[in-house]
Amino acid sequence: MNILDLAGELRKANRLRQIATTLTKYQLQSVKTSLSNALTGLFEDRADPAEREGAAQLIRQIVQDLGPTYVKFGQWLSVRPDFVPPDVILEFEKLQDRLPPVPFSKIKRSVEREIGGPIERVFASFDQNPLSTASIAQVHRAVLKSGQEVAVKVQHHNLRKIFDVDLAVIRSFADWAVNRWPHLKLHRPEDLLASFRDTLHDETDFLLEAKNQERIAGLFKRSPWMHIPKVYWEHTTSRLLVMEYLDGFKVSQDEFFEKWNLDRSLIAKRLSRSMFRQIFRHGVFHSDPHPGNILFLPDNGIGLIDFGIVGKLGDDLRNRFLDWFYATIYRDVDLFERTFLAVGHQLAPIDRIQFRSDCLDYIDEMHFQPVGRISFARILVATNRILYRHKISAPPTFLFFFKAISTMEGVMRRVDPAFDWRDDWGPRLRQIVGKRYSVPSLARHYAGVARDYDRLIASYPEDMRQVMRRLKDGRFEAEIQIPELKAHVEEIKKGLNKVALALLISSVVFGLFFIGRGQGDAFAPWVAQAAMQFWWVTIILFLIVLYLRKR
Repeated sequence: MNILDLAGELRKANRLRQIATTLTKYQLQSVKTSLSNALTGLFEDRADPAEREGAAQLIRQIVQDLGPTYVKFGQWLSVRPDFVPPDVILEFEKLQDRLPPVPFSKIKRSVEREIGGPIERVFASFDQNPLSTASIAQVHRAVLKSGQEVAVKVQHHNLRKIFDVDLAVIRSFADWAVNRWPHLKLHRPEDLLASFRDTLHDETDFLLEAKNQERIAGLFKRSPWMHIPKVYWEHTTSRLLVMEYLDGFKVSQDEFFEKWNLDRSLIAKRLSRSMFRQIFRHGVFHSDPHPGNILFLPDNGIGLIDFGIVGKLGDDLRNRFLDWFYATIYRDVDLFERTFLAVGHQLAPIDRIQFRSDCLDYIDEMHFQPVGRISFARILVATNRILYRHKISAPPTFLFFFKAISTMEGVMRRVDPAFDWRDDWGPRLRQIVGKRYSVPSLARHYAGVARDYDRLIASYPEDMRQVMRRLKDGRFEAEIQIPELKAHVEEIKKGLNKVALALLISSVVFGLFFIGRGQGDAFAPWVAQAAMQFWWVTIILFLIVLYLRKR
């Protein structure tokens, strides 16, 4: 182990000490035993709802106190219903990514490290009181030397090292959990952790965030009511993001709607249509539109901030979503069932009768509920229930999609409690689906299919000629792998080796017996003399026996 590895292990040991201290706060006498009891109540689906709810609350409280990495991990797991029980998801959705302010002296050093000089060289003024503080960064208001008012997002120092240590600890806990509950292997915990690590690294790359910000801004060039902060690239780095400052208020500051004479109904519709346009028109959307990331501006304007997480939909997945809503709107359970299974990956065999029944309940939940009762939040809960119950793993974008529109709907409802997304989205979805199944669209689709078949038919004769030539020349090779057979073959090989060893030893013993019959009392001296003369034969026999025993 080199010095760097030793330093990493020491940091991991220190983090484990901090975790143990946090667990002691909850009077957990034995870390493994207590967590095992809490998690068992979740993963093994105990019947007592109160016990399950208490276990979920305990997990959420521990995660909250363990710090930024674990809060992020909990938030990330809240969109993994294929892995996390519904009780825990409800608790993880309560996790708040807010921290006490970092002293300005540390923020100043971080800024100067990124701009390569004193802070006064770039900024005419820099407010020492932060606008917000989260696990990734702290945001301050400032004015550039050129006079523009900006918001400066400053990443916490050594953040990636902290994340790496915490990820190593989480990986150790994941290994223990898999040993405790072997069925968790179905969910490929190593892949889950790799995906979470990639998400963290994306969020800590402010250059990527700035590119996402400009990409979303490009979608709303013709919508003067939507404001995305301009990025000042000359001062932006991977750990420092300098952007236009938007002077607005958040949905929690309810009194400003009346003070600024804003139209709540119009703003709710604009929020709805902005999300619809991002998802179904362009396939790129803000994945975390929580109340802290939406600002309300004069003249019924809307501002979006914080583009650390942006979802991207390919044409195939976007069409799946259209099928999803089409099936729901027109109560087509066959299409809905096919779409659900096409989007997800089955981790275990599915009870198709129960699955179909759950899909029908899902559609009815959305189809027959009166206005005011149905919401994307309820739909998200129903989706999570199906994914978890039938052990279906969905792609992250799929889950971020539902999480994003559920979060945005919550903001819309707070702006205008009478708002119903079905009134706004229904006709638009029907229009898009109608165009998709129109004669020109179907003609284009099947023209593409025809071209694919044309290429296949054109190449088929030559492909078959190559196969026939190989068969005639005896050069056709086929490799068949049967994983289950390999273990049996190995056992058979070991058995045959033992038989060979037994035959070898038996042959030597019987040979000596027959030779010794004519020697009488001189048999023992004869064996010793023969061994001295033919010592090399003895060594060879010994090596053969040793080899066969190891095989």
